[in-house]
Amino acid sequence: MGLLLYRFDVNVRSSLVLGLVGAGGIGFLINQSIKLFRFDQMLTHILVVLVLIVAVDQLSAAVRRRLGSGS
Repeated sequence: MGLLLYRFDVNVRSSLVLGLVGAGGIGFLINQSIKLFRFDQMLTHILVVLVLIVAVDQLSAAVRRRLGSGS
């Protein structure tokens, strides 16, 4: 379970980087917002990424605590 959560976290972060180099996804949207000088949209996309990463971290920590206390 720990490995699954780790890989999910890595994949979420990697998808952002891949999008920034043109592979699509939210990173692509951030890149397009920068090119079009739509900084309000860029900030919104970055906040979505931040919320997603924090949510994944919190979920991961909660699952780890639950698995650790069950032993």
